[in-house]
Amino acid sequence: MTTSFEIRTLVKAGRRAEAAAAAARLLSEETGTFFRDVAINDDRYSLNSVNGTAVDASGQRLFFKFHTEEGEAETVSEYYKAHVLAEAGLPVDLPVKASSTPGRQFLLYAYRSDSKLADVCLKLETGQPAEFSPEEIVAAQAALDDATLAAALGTLAAPTPDSEREAIHQLFHHRLVTPGDAGRLGGRYAQFYQDRRIPVGGEEIPWEDFANLRWIVNGVGYRHTLRELFGQSFRLLDPRALARQPVLVSHGDAHNANVWARRGVDGRLTLELFDPAFAGRTIPALLGEVKATFHNIFAHPLWLYTPDLAARAYRVLAERQADRIVVTHDWRLSDLRQRFLELKLERYWRPLLHRLKEMPALPDDWEAMLRSALFCCPTLVMSQLPGPERAPSVSLLGFSVAVMCGSPPEAGADAVSRLFAELRRTLS
Repeated sequence: MTTSFEIRTLVKAGRRAEAAAAAARLLSEETGTFFRDVAINDDRYSLNSVNGTAVDASGQRLFFKFHTEEGEAETVSEYYKAHVLAEAGLPVDLPVKASSTPGRQFLLYAYRSDSKLADVCLKLETGQPAEFSPEEIVAAQAALDDATLAAALGTLAAPTPDSEREAIHQLFHHRLVTPGDAGRLGGRYAQFYQDRRIPVGGEEIPWEDFANLRWIVNGVGYRHTLRELFGQSFRLLDPRALARQPVLVSHGDAHNANVWARRGVDGRLTLELFDPAFAGRTIPALLGEVKATFHNIFAHPLWLYTPDLAARAYRVLAERQADRIVVTHDWRLSDLRQRFLELKLERYWRPLLHRLKEMPALPDDWEAMLRSALFCCPTLVMSQLPGPERAPSVSLLGFSVAVMCGSPPEAGADAVSRLFAELRRTLS
């Protein structure tokens, strides 16, 4: 029986015709309707999924998306919950068909020619003609952030053990453990990093040594090593620990590759969420908007999703100095991403944390929890080690950004520490 994981494996191996045929079989078997003319999209943002188009027996063209994840049969239930988001007032593209069969999960949507917001933003940041202006995008993002906050505050509820079973944990803690051995670090941490070697300044450093280095990036020293950040994430993002938090409704994975950008009948740009694979009613309050915060802001421009462009765009120098690694680079947030950051601060994180404090239900270690989740976004979505598509310089840039997200500076400031400084002022 064909699984979505097998389809993704075929795509990653470049066997796209076989993947399309397998996708047609799976869709036909799960829906009881014959599918043909399957085309797999070449999508840089679909790191753990496959999407494309297919035509059903009635001749209707549909958009499909398979999401695959290690151990999903054991950890993911009620996979697609678009109706939960719609009931909370969020703009969401409702699928016409969803399958939650373990290993064969997919969504089918009515086909649309709209652009993904991620693609529009990339065009702007690489100097290509784009369908919408930066001003239109920022205004539309502000409206979406307002709707996301309204849904969060309107559904904020007391802690519940149900939150331990939410699919969003698949994006964080479940990627840190191996199924059947949840008591220690494993999973993608082991798969991506353990027993590997990292080139730095003319030498290759074993991961076990590299993970123990302290980071100085553009003159800013950081408190934590990579080993400490992975360990902290393993502890603080455990679903049992997060179950002590209030819960809310959230998409959970609202990065801009899961957001349609369309011009409405009134001429204005509107944004609409899709692929709510990790949506839920009982998302831990601090976790719901982390993926959107990282992937729409700090993953850009270029370095995470288009490392080939980043290798040409940025200058990265690094050397090991005893127990430290010293990195200098010229990457920074673009003006567009800086505006996204300001929106997320003012229109989501500041009011949400203020409400949690008033309840009172804001944990003392809220910043460490948020930083841990931000740190996991790049380090667990794909390996940050160099490889065929990721130059050593971009690898070190990726780790530098991940450390900036996960660790407070010993002294000095960066874009992430300034964000948390503003949030702390809100709560003082």
